[in-house]
Formats: sequence, structure tokens, C-alpha cells
Amino acid sequence: MNFSWWSDEDILKTSVLKLEDSKDLYDLRLGATTTEKCQTCFLGWKECPGHFSSYTFLFRIIHPMMIATAKKELKKYKLSLKIFQNCLQLIKPNGKKITLTQFDIPKELLDKNPIWLKRVVPISPTCIRPSCMTERGLSMNDLSHRLASLMRIDASLRKCYNNNPDAIDDQRRILQRLQLAYTLLFFPPSGVRESRELANFSDRFKGKEGRFRQSNLGKRLEFSARSVITGDTFIDVDEIGVPQEVADKLTKKVRVNRYNIDKINQSLHENKIKYISKLIGYQDPDEYLDTENIKSEDKKYRMVDPKFNKRKLQIGDIVHQKLENGDYVLVNRQPSLWKSSIQSMRVKILPCRTFRLNVEITP
Repeated sequence: MNFSWWSDEDILKTSVLKLEDSKDLYDLRLGATTTEKCQTCFLGWKECPGHFSSYTFLFRIIHPMMIATAKKELKKYKLSLKIFQNCLQLIKPNGKKITLTQFDIPKELLDKNPIWLKRVVPISPTCIRPSCMTERGLSMNDLSHRLASLMRIDASLRKCYNNNPDAIDDQRRILQRLQLAYTLLFFPPSGVRESRELANFSDRFKGKEGRFRQSNLGKRLEFSARSVITGDTFIDVDEIGVPQEVADKLTKKVRVNRYNIDKINQSLHENKIKYISKLIGYQDPDEYLDTENIKSEDKKYRMVDPKFNKRKLQIGDIVHQKLENGDYVLVNRQPSLWKSSIQSMRVKILPCRTFRLNVEITP
């Protein structure tokens, strides 16, 4: 399996529509809306996966994610270059710095059609950049604003080229604006950002609210708690002091069988059971159930709060029992750089607000 950058031809093959104007950014062929079906797959907004389109610039521009590769290749032609704010700048003999454009690249290299020079840009489906209704009307997504800005600048460049194809300086000036706008689609500007700076692709991925940490890496954990750790010399080295408030919320799953049903009934009487997952279909509490031989698809449970449902426990039920002294738990003390950061320890419920550890086990 090989991974590579998409060429302009690949983008055109996968696009369902070639956009001509910023008004086409919300074309129904790119995806469904809450009121209208998609005109490509004819599915509603819940089922439609969205479809990519494309837009073709008049001139080729440098892809912001590949400026390091571009700089390496351009140095073979003895160009003085510098990367500044995610843009490739050309340093002239008089020391002046300008944004590098297609007009500054040697024709020999342009004929090779390097992968970092792009003329076709993929346009994401509308489900990735949804619009919303506000008091003032329809509000476009920040990414849609960025894409519309690219199209408007390219339209100005086409108008300038059509009026006078030999006006290279004017075309270079507009192409530099287009290169900067294309970079801002990927990366935020350096320095302190304004309170209402338009979002970009980088904002979608980085940070705590980004796609990686929020969706792909950040998983919701059940049966877990988090708090500050403090030292305590009065507990054993294999114990962890747990606040009473945490012990009342954390539970462990215990399956009811004929050996522990009396003990669990006593815990239920003492209000130590938080929830009960009752096995539906078997109502006799004294009946012995060989739950191992019941198919998993035949096991159906219903969550019951013992405060409002006083039915007797039956063998096969699963109770969510609150933590008790002596229960074993896994303790993860960040950062998890070595094996001793994750240990199995016995619970000791204490009237405190933090987790307590014996200072002798801290490396």
C-alpha cells in the first residue's frame, strides 16, 4: 500500500461537480440539506455521506502543506527562499521579500509539473461545513467563507488576465493574494488572533476540541474517576484512599448467582446497589439459570432503579454495586511513562476530596 498526494487529475475524477462561482458552494449535488434531498445520491440529510466537488484556478499555486518539498526542489535552481508564516518567500538581490508565485518559478521546473503546484482544489461536501440559521438569516460556515474568498480572488485574477494578458505585475499581485488566502484556508495567521477570526482546517484538527483529541482519541470511559493525588502515610502501600463522594458514584458490575444472591440482597437493603440490569424473560427468583448456555442474542436486560422498583433479584441479573473497602481498582497516575504508573490497588474509602497514596510507592 502506497500513500501519495492527489494530483489534479485525481481530484477531478472524484468530484461530482466543477464549481464556477461561490454561489455553487451549497449546490444540492454536494449533499442534502435538512429540507431537500441530495441530487447525487437522492438520500436525505441523515443518510447522505456528502460528495466532493472541485474548483480550477487560472494559475497554479503552491500547496501550503508541501512548502518544505517545494523549497528543497527550488534551491536546485539557486533561488534565495525563506519560509515565513507558512508561505514561501523569494528574497530578491536588493533584499526585498515577496510571496513566491508561479511567475517566479523557472520554466524548466514548471514543465515538470511538480506535485506541490496545484491548480485544482477539492471542495468539501456541505455536511462538513454546514450553514446555520440565525436571527439575521442564513449564516455560512467559516470554511465556506474561506473557499468563497478564494473564488472571488481568482475571479479578479481572470478579469485582470482577460483585460490585459501582458500585465504580469498586476497578475502577480493578485496571485500573491490568492496564495495567502489559500494558506489561511489551512493555517491560522501568526500572532494574536482576533476574537472573530475565521476558522481553518488546522482548527478542525488541533487542540482539545479538535477532531483527533475530541473524536478519534478522546473516548468516553465508564467506571472511571479523576482527581488530584495527595500523599498519606497512614494507609498501606497497596491501598488508595478514595473520597466518599467518588465511591458513591463509581460502581462495579456483579452478576447474581446462587452463591452471592443473599449477600447482594443485603447490599440492596443497605442501599449499596445503584442500578440493576434485570434479565428479561425469567421471572422466578428461585429458579437456577445456567446463563452460560443462554445465547448472547437471547439475553435481554432492562435497567432498573432499585429506589422505584422493589422487585426481587433473580439469578442472572447484573447489579451495579457501589465501591466498598477492599475492592480492587486500576490506578493510572499520569504521565503513563513506565509500568508503575498503572497499578492495581485496594480501595479505602476516606472522608477526603482527593485520592490518597502512600508516599513510599511514588518513584
